[in-house]
This record gives sequence, structure tokens and C-alpha cells, in this order.
Amino acid sequence: MDRRLHCVLCCATALLILLPICACEDSDSQAPPIIPPVDEPDETPPSAVTNLSVATTADRSVTLNWSAPGDDWTAGRATTYDIRHAPAESTLRAWADAVPLGYPLVPESSGRPEALEITELDSGQLYYLGLKTADEAGNWSILSNVVSARTTCGFTVTKPEWNQYYCASETIEFRWTVPPCAGDSVSVRIFNGEGIGLWLVSAATENDGLLSWDLPELDQDIYGCTVRILDLETGMEAVNEGSFSVRRSCEVMIGNPYGGDEFCLGARVRGYWYTEGCCRESIAVELLHDGELVLVFGTSDSGHGFYDWSIPYDTAPDDGYQIQVRGLDSEFLLASTAPFTVLPGDDLQLIAPEAGDVYTNPASIPIVWDAGQCHGDQIRVVLLNSADEATTLAPDTANDGSFYWQVPAGYDPGGGFRIRLIDLETGIEAVSAAPFTMEWVCQVSVTEPQYYQEYCEGDLAQIEWETSPWCAGTMRIELYKEGELDWVLGDGEPDDGSFTWVVPAVPESWSYHFRVVNEESGAWGLNNGSISFGNGCYLQLLTPNIGGSYQAGDPVAVEWNYGECCGETVTISLLRLDVECRVLATDVPLSDQVFTWTAEQCDGQVSGYKIRITENRLGTSDTSFLPFTIFNEK
Repeated sequence: MDRRLHCVLCCATALLILLPICACEDSDSQAPPIIPPVDEPDETPPSAVTNLSVATTADRSVTLNWSAPGDDWTAGRATTYDIRHAPAESTLRAWADAVPLGYPLVPESSGRPEALEITELDSGQLYYLGLKTADEAGNWSILSNVVSARTTCGFTVTKPEWNQYYCASETIEFRWTVPPCAGDSVSVRIFNGEGIGLWLVSAATENDGLLSWDLPELDQDIYGCTVRILDLETGMEAVNEGSFSVRRSCEVMIGNPYGGDEFCLGARVRGYWYTEGCCRESIAVELLHDGELVLVFGTSDSGHGFYDWSIPYDTAPDDGYQIQVRGLDSEFLLASTAPFTVLPGDDLQLIAPEAGDVYTNPASIPIVWDAGQCHGDQIRVVLLNSADEATTLAPDTANDGSFYWQVPAGYDPGGGFRIRLIDLETGIEAVSAAPFTMEWVCQVSVTEPQYYQEYCEGDLAQIEWETSPWCAGTMRIELYKEGELDWVLGDGEPDDGSFTWVVPAVPESWSYHFRVVNEESGAWGLNNGSISFGNGCYLQLLTPNIGGSYQAGDPVAVEWNYGECCGETVTISLLRLDVECRVLATDVPLSDQVFTWTAEQCDGQVSGYKIRITENRLGTSDTSFLPFTIFNEK
């Protein structure tokens, strides 16, 4: 906007605002309306940068410094910069043909320092640089002062790239930039991670940015390699960014089976393979027999893997088997195991039943065998009778060396039985060398009482037994002492499994047994554990028992202990001079084992008192050992 016109508009606006104030003296006059200011478009550009300077230069970059201009001239904050460079000052001032940065840069507030590194320039070149500034309305400043800078002469190695690996005997390619300031020839060397020179690739080669070279064979992998390229004329040197590795030629190792191993038919052979060095091609893992391909386990492009072979039972037993790993592209044999052996199945050895064994009323018969080292997982168990008629006991059961045949009750009694075993995978069989026998006879088993039991006079002794289905007739119940018949408790008793005996007065004794006899077959059974009989009640007074003194009215605890064969209640009496002077309680439950009595004298006497406890059924009693005293209340 023209500055003079701007001033006129401002003055006119001020007059319009002041006129109403001046007219206030004339009350009849009417104030003129207030006219609001008019928004004018922003046509003021930022001021031009005048202190653009070169801070630093490098082989491919230049760093610039300057102070940020304002939005309107030097006030506020501008919106963006347009920074360009050109090989000639005239080109830069023409602006349209200058090279822009290609990315926006937001200015700082007016007067703040700015800095920018311009990269990806050519080495050893002269550049002219300048910038323009714009505000949010799109008003551009005029061109800043123009500066010039020359990048230093240098170059970079672009290949080999970081973290690449190369194989021995392969061709490796080197690439580098060639600036205009470069000489005509370079030398190329490869160093290891410790900075020690490995190979002189070329002492002098054309400086055209490209060289190919065949890597030598290696005994081991080399890591952390770098390539250094030296410009033989300017002395400039560059090293590739990062490092690369060189690996020896491919080697493949196989673990399991090893040479000389032996495996049974049906065995599971698990092995692994892994590569070392430079292995790029896919491989196949294969099984050979006498040099001929039998089976391909699989293919892989990984550097390691596993294979799993369950040897089929139709595999020919032999010692000429091998595992090999072969390259699919080159058909080159990478690795092979020494030969291993596949063994035939072992003979079965039947251990039980043994020849001549007799099984009486068998609930089950154990069949035991030795399958040997090489055998299948499943086996068939067959029973042969005297006529060689076969009955399958187990069509397929685990070949783990034992099987229990649950024999049906009464199964075909007699002799001439044999067992046949058949390995379902190998087909190998085994048959009992001689027959065994099963017989079914009467058997008696006493089930109650069990273990130690004590009976008293008048007790009911419950005797129980079980008989096998082949028992007939009546039963006899006997009492045995130390292996000798002592008493027949009952004969001609029905075989109903139970007999109750009322225990009479028996002299106290131990080591008895009940024996139950089948009267027709003579088969018998004894109860487990011994039986004893008690002839009286054991009763012991615990307190008061060793003297002492009590105050009349004090509670006195009478305590006792007891054994088997006692009645259910007791009578407690107070004695003086061993003569009963008072009954303290009758029908006290024996099992209570304590009775509390309130101390009271007999006829005002102080000393000579005792307690007597009497079992009411048999009359067994016990009395205090020492007398005690009872004092009257004070």
C-alpha cells in the first residue's frame, strides 16, 4: 500500500472519532455516526535477510547462518523460507533456475539466529547461495545477500553395504563416488575388524567408481571387514560405512546317527544337521541304502534343521544305511554319515507261566516275557488248550513284558494249557515250552474277626467266612489255641458265611484262633491275628490314693481307670478305718472315669478316710492306698 495514502486514511479516521466530542457543546445538534475502520489486505512483505553467512563447509555439505526477519518488514514472525543454490551468481539471482532445497523451513521469531546444513552437494564445487522469506499472506521478501562456498574435495564408499556377507571364491563389487576434484587412479584394500590389512585388492586402478574382485578361499569366517579406497593423486581416503563379513565355503555337519550305530526295526531315529560358512543354496536330507536313494526326509533353505525317521518294520535289516545332505542347485554332496545298521527283531522269551505251574482257583494269571531290545510296540496274547485250540486273551496289548489274564470263574479246569505270544509288528512268536494247569477246588477264607480281638464272658463273638463256589455241605466252627484244637464251637452249621458264639466263662488266656472247616472237603481257613479272653474286670483307683487332707465342703475328684470285661456302672463309697461309713454314689457310668464328691466327715472324725470304687456287675473293686483326712470348716 502507498504510504501517503495510508497516512491520509488514518487522519480521516481520527477526525471522524473526534467530531462527536467537539459537538457536545451544542445540545440541539445531533452527533454524526461512527464509521468503523476498514480491514485492509496484508501487502507488507518480510524484510530481506542481510546477514546470510557461511559457517562451515565439508566435502558434500555447507552450513549457513543468518538472523530471522519479521513478518511485516522486521515485526512479528515470518512463515517460510525458500533457500536455493546455483553454480553461478547470475543463475542464483535469476532465481527460477537456482536449485531449491526441496523441503520447508519454518522461521524463528524476528531477530533470532538461524542455522542450516545443506547436504547432498558435490565435492569440490563452488556454490552460490541465497534465500527469500514469505509471510502468511504470501508476500515474499526480496533476495537476501548472496554468499558463496566451495565444498571440500572428498568421496564416499557406497558398496560393500553395511552388514552384508560374502562367500569365499565369490566376486565382490566395490563402488564409490568420484568427485570432479578426484585423481585418475585409486588403490583398494580390505582390513579386518582390528584394522589389520587382509588383502590388497588393487594397488592402482582407474578411478571410475567401480571395481570387481574374486574373494580367495578361507579357513575360517572373517567378521568386521572394511574396505579403504585411497585417491593416489589427491591423498583423499574413504572407508565404507559399517562393516561386512567374508565367510568360508559351505560346510554341513550331521548329528545322529553316527557311524556304527545300531537301530531296531520300528525305532525312531532323530537327527539334526547344521551349516557353517557360506551356504546359500537349498538342501535335501536323504536316506541311502548301499548308495541307493531310499527316502527323502525333506528339503530346506535354512541353515539348520532336524529329521525324524521311524524305521518301518518292512525295512531290510542291514548295515549299509547312511544319511546325506545334498545341495539342490549344485547337486554337490555336502555331508554324509558313516554307515549305520538296522537290526532285525529279537526273539521273544516267555518267562511265566512256567512249565508245570498249577493255579488253584485263579482270579488272574500273570503272563511275563522278555521282548529283547528290538521289538514292536504291540503284542497278541493267545491261550492254547491241550488240543491246541486257540483263545485270544488280548488281541493287542503293550509289548512291555507283562499281561494279567483275568480268569473267568470255573474256566475249563484241567491241564495242558500253554501261552502263545505274537509281536504284531515283527511277526516273531513265542510258545510255552510245557503246559500249566488250572484247578478249581473248595477254599475257605475267614473274614471276621481280623487282627487282634479280646472277648469277655457274655460277649457275642461274630465269626464270618467266605467259600469258593466249589464248596458243598456243612461247616464246622472250631477254637484253636497255639495250633491245637481246643473247642468245637459248632458243627453241621449251614454254609451261610456267619456264626455267632456267646462267650462263656473262659480262663484268661491268649493266642486263640477261630477255624472254619468245610466238613465235606476238609478245606479250612483261620482268622488273621490272635484272639484273647479275659476272666474279670480290671479296675484301678487313681485319686484320692496317696493320702492328703481336705476341708469339709471342698469338692473332691474321684478318678479311676479300667480295662476289658467290666460292667457298665460303679458304686463309690467312703470308708473310715477300712469300714464303709457312707455310700457316695451308685450306678455311676464306668466310662466317665471321674466323679466329684463334696468332702464330709463321718461322725465328726478327722482321719483314717479312704475311697472304694466297685464295679457293679462282677464286684471288682479298688481302694485308696493311703488314708486321707477331712477337717471341719473353721
